[in-house]
Amino acid sequence: LYIHNAKLSSEISLIKDGDSMVHFHIPQYFIDQYNISTREREIIELKAQRLTNDKISNKLNISLQTTKNHLYNIYKRTKVENRDQLIELIRTHEN
Repeated sequence: LYIHNAKLSSEISLIKDGDSMVHFHIPQYFIDQYNISTREREIIELKAQRLTNDKISNKLNISLQTTKNHLYNIYKRTKVENRDQLIELIRTHEN
């Protein structure tokens, strides 16, 4: 329930701030295979919406460096170099 409420709060915040809200599904298989944490999933979802690292930091109330650290760890673990490669990798796990 906490995760659901946090996500709802994030979606309400996105609407309030005027950002487009595009739902991006991350398959459970991908989350399990790459050991993606709840916070990393949130960052991936926001990155998929093309938010900057600074906006992600503001949305999640974390420092810019923490956002960058999470992205570095995600990219390293998944062996990609950028957001577009990560999104493509996730999409290959949808089927």
